[in-house]
Amino acid sequence: MRSALQVRVFKLMTAFMLLLASAIPGISALDAQTAFAANTTYYVSNSTGNDSNNGTSQSTAWKTMAKVSGITFQPGDRILLKSGDTWNEKLTLKGSGTKASPITITSYGTGNKPIISANVPWSGVIYGKNLSHWLIKGLAVKAVPSLNMVYTDRTTGILVDYDTTALHAGLQIDSNEIYSTTPDSNTYGIQIVAYVPGSSYGAVANDIVISNNNIHDVGYYAITTGGWNTAGATNFLSQETYGNMYVVGNQVTNIGNQGIVVGNAFNSAIERNIVRAAGQANSNGYGPGGLWYISSRDSVIRFNEVSEMGDSMSGYDGAGINIDWYCKNITVQYNYSHDNKGNGFTTMSNIGGKILNNKAKGNKGETGNGKGQIALGNFTGMPSISTGTHNMVVANNTIIVDVAGTTGINSGYWSGGAAPDPSHWTGNSIYRNNIVLKSGVANTSVFDIGINTTIDQIWENKIYSSGSTFTAKKDGTTYNGLWTWQAATGFDSGSFVYGLDTSAPGSVSGVASSLSGGYVQLSWSAATDSGTGGIAHYNIYRGTTPGFTPAYVNMVGESTGTTFLDNARPKSNTTYYYKVEAEDRNGNNGAASAAHTATTGLIP
Repeated sequence: MRSALQVRVFKLMTAFMLLLASAIPGISALDAQTAFAANTTYYVSNSTGNDSNNGTSQSTAWKTMAKVSGITFQPGDRILLKSGDTWNEKLTLKGSGTKASPITITSYGTGNKPIISANVPWSGVIYGKNLSHWLIKGLAVKAVPSLNMVYTDRTTGILVDYDTTALHAGLQIDSNEIYSTTPDSNTYGIQIVAYVPGSSYGAVANDIVISNNNIHDVGYYAITTGGWNTAGATNFLSQETYGNMYVVGNQVTNIGNQGIVVGNAFNSAIERNIVRAAGQANSNGYGPGGLWYISSRDSVIRFNEVSEMGDSMSGYDGAGINIDWYCKNITVQYNYSHDNKGNGFTTMSNIGGKILNNKAKGNKGETGNGKGQIALGNFTGMPSISTGTHNMVVANNTIIVDVAGTTGINSGYWSGGAAPDPSHWTGNSIYRNNIVLKSGVANTSVFDIGINTTIDQIWENKIYSSGSTFTAKKDGTTYNGLWTWQAATGFDSGSFVYGLDTSAPGSVSGVASSLSGGYVQLSWSAATDSGTGGIAHYNIYRGTTPGFTPAYVNMVGESTGTTFLDNARPKSNTTYYYKVEAEDRNGNNGAASAAHTATTGLIP
C-alpha cells in the first residue's frame, strides 16, 4: 500500500503542473516567417550553414535552430540536420502536415546523430504545440539540467503540448536518443501534455506513436503523457484524451524516477519496451514504477521486460509493471518483470484489470506496497472518482518465488484514513497460475491475502515446492498444507502441489508454416519434458534476421498446443524469422528451434 507520502507527492505534482501551465512558451518575433512551399526539403548545418541561405540544398544550408524555429512548415516538408553537428539551443517546431504528407525532421549525411542540447526551464529542448502529422526521427537530444531532482525549472528532451482548438493526430517520435548528464536531475525524456478547459473532455490527440527511442540518464520520467485542466488548475483525469497511443520498442535505462507512464489514454498499447534501472535517484520522496497506465481504459501492456527498478529512496513502489488508479480494462500480458526492488506486478484502484501469461521472478518486495511477485492493491490518489479493485483477473502466469520473505501473490488494503469498506473489493479471481517456491529460500509463501481484500475465487493453481509443501496466509493467519488451506478458506479447488522441477524441456523441431488470411500460421513437433510439471506452453518469437536472440520484446505470443497464428501486428508482404521454445510449469525454458523463414501475405 502507498501512504500519506504518496498523497503529498500527488499534491506536489499538481503544483508542478500548475507552474507548467503558467509557462507555456509564447510566440516569438520569428513566427511571421513562413516556408516557401509545401513538399520542400530544408538542410541545416551548424558547421557549414548560414541563416541567410535559402536552406534548400546542402551547399545552401541554414545554420541555427533559431532559423528553423521561425518557420511554419507545410505538409510534406522535410527538415534535415547534418549528422555529426551539435546545436546548443532550443528548437521549436511549427506547422502541421497531413496524413498523406507529414512533416519530417531527421538527419542527413553520415556519422553520429545530430545533437540538440539546451537548458530550457519549463519547456523542451525540442518543443512543439499542436503538432499533427509530424515525424521526429533519428536525433540526439540532450536535456541539460540546472538542478538535482526537483520539479523546479524542469527541462524536457522532447515536449509536445496540445489544446482543444482541433482534434490533433499523427505525431510520431521515433529512433531518437534522449539523455541528460545524470539521473539525479530536473529533466524529463519525452512528454506529451494536453491542456483542457474543464474537468471533462473527449479526445484531444489521436494516433501518437513513441517508438524505438533510447532514453537514458534523465530524472523524473523517461516517457510520460498526461493532461491539465486549465479551468480548475488541476490534473486532468479523463480516460479519453489520447486515442491509439502506441509506445513501442523503446529502451529506457538509468532513470532517476519513473520509466514509462501513459495517462489519459484509450485503445492504446505499451509494447516491446525494455525498462531497466529506473528509480535510481538518491532521494525525491516519490515511489517510481517501471511502466504503467494511469487514468486510462481499454488498453494493453504486452511483450515488455522490466528489471532492476529502484525506489528512489522513497520506501514505496519500485515495481516493474503497474495498473495504476482510475483505470478500466487494462490487460497486462506476456511481460517479464524481474529483479526489481519492489514487486514484479502491482495494481492500484481499477476496474477490470487482467494480469495474464506473464513471468515474475527475483522481485524483492522491499517497499511498502506489498511483498509479492504479484501484489494487488487498491490505492488511489482520487477517491472521488476511483475506488477499489473490481473484477480483477490474475491467471496463467508463471510466478517464481525465489527471494526470502516474498510471496507469489499478495493483496493489501489501502483505506486512505477512512474505515475499511468491503465494497471496495469485488469480483476478483486468481486461477491457473504456476507458482514455484524455490528451495532453500526462507519465509516464502504461495499467497498472502490481506485483511479487507476480498478475492472471490482462487482455483486450479499448480504449486511447485521442495517436498511438495504448501504455505499461504489469509487475514494474517498462516495455513500449512493445501488441504488445511482449502478447508479454512474454500479456495483452491482443483489445485495441486508438486515437487520442484529443475530440468528444462527438450528443444523444438519441425517448425513449418502456411498462410491464413495473410497471417503466418506456424506448426511444430511437440518437445519432450521429463520433469514433474510438464510443458506449460510454447513461446513464439519473431525477428527480422535469422540470428536474432529470443526475448520478451520479440515474442509474439504463447501456445499451449503445437500451432500458432501470428497476428501480433505483422506487416504485409514481409519476411520474418520465427523461433519456438518450450517452457515448463516451473519456468524452465528449453532450447529454441532453428530460425524458420516465413513471408506474410496481404494483411487486412
